[in-house]
Amino acid sequence: MVRSELLQKLCNYYPNILRRDIEIILEIIFSEISEALCRGENIEIRGFAIFKTTVRKARIGRNPKNSELVQIPEKKAIKWKMSKIFFNRLNKSFTDNKISGTWLKYNLKSVNKIILALDTTKLEEAIVITKKIKDKIFTIKLGLEFFNAHGKEGVKKFNEMGITNIMLDLKLKDIPETVYKAIKALDDIKFGFLTIHGQGGKSMIYKAKKAADEIKSQPKIMMVTILTALNDEDLKAIGINSTVNEQVEKLAKLAKEAGVGIVCSGLEAKTVRKIIGPDLLIFTPGIRMNKDNKDDQLRVCTPKESIKNGSDKIIMGRSLVKGDIKENLNRAVASIKI
Repeated sequence: MVRSELLQKLCNYYPNILRRDIEIILEIIFSEISEALCRGENIEIRGFAIFKTTVRKARIGRNPKNSELVQIPEKKAIKWKMSKIFFNRLNKSFTDNKISGTWLKYNLKSVNKIILALDTTKLEEAIVITKKIKDKIFTIKLGLEFFNAHGKEGVKKFNEMGITNIMLDLKLKDIPETVYKAIKALDDIKFGFLTIHGQGGKSMIYKAKKAADEIKSQPKIMMVTILTALNDEDLKAIGINSTVNEQVEKLAKLAKEAGVGIVCSGLEAKTVRKIIGPDLLIFTPGIRMNKDNKDDQLRVCTPKESIKNGSDKIIMGRSLVKGDIKENLNRAVASIKI
C-alpha cells in the first residue's frame, strides 16, 4: 500500500470529511511520528507496534566492491516490535467465528459496515439503543418517522453524543428549487448523508448536490433507486414498464453522471457497482438475517450477500433492535466475515 491508497481508504471510511482535510490530518500524523522518532522518543501504537530509535555505533566494515576496510560512522535506525494482537492477526490465529462479545476477533471493517436504522418516534428510546452500540457501528439512520416527530432538534441530540455522520433519510422528491431550499434549511445540524429520490429527475439531483455542498455539514447525497418494498408488479401499477433491475440500471447511470451515491437493494448492488465504479458509495436497506421475517420488504438480502455484491454499508433496523441488540449486532458482524 502506498500513501495515496491509504488516503483513499480513509476517505472511504469518512466520506463526510473533505478529502483535503483528511490529507492534512494524514500529513500531520506522519510528521509528528517522524519528529518524535528523530528526537529519540518511542512511538507506541496499541494493537499494532512499538517503534524505537536506536543508535548503531561507529565500526570498521569492509567495502563489498574492493574488500578494503572502511570506517562506518555512527548511524540512527528504527527498530519495531509488533503487538500481540497484530502478531495473532498476522499469523491468522484469531479465534473462530463463534458469537462472542470479544470485538477484536472481528475485522473492524466489518463492524463499520453497519448503519443502525432508528425508525421510531420515541426519542429517548432511540438514544438508549444508540448508546449501547454507537462505538461498534458506522453511524445511525434517522428517517421521516423520527424527523417528523422531532425535527432538527432531535438530530442535535445525537450530535451532542458525538454522532455527526448521521444518515438523514428524508428521501426528498420535489421540484428542483424546493429540494434545494429544503436542504439549505438543514444548515444548522451535523449529518453526513442525505437521501433523495432518483425519480425526482436529473435537475433535482444536481440541485440537491449543489445545496449539500453549500451547507456546513456538506453531506453526501445518496440517491434512492427503487424502494425495497416494491417489485416489478408495483412498477407496472404506476405506469413504469421497466423491471426493477432495468429501472435501477437507468438510475445508476444517472447517479454516476451526477457523482452521487446510491441506495439500492443488495440484489442489485452488483449491477450498480459495475455501472458506477469503485468510488461512489452504495448503501443497502432491506437487510435481513437468514431466519428473519421479511416484514414489509420484498427485495431483501443478507449482510454477507450485500457486501459481496458491492455494498459499502448495510442499513439494519428490525433485525438488530428486536431482542438483544448487542448479540444481534455481533451475529450480523460475524456473518460478514471480511
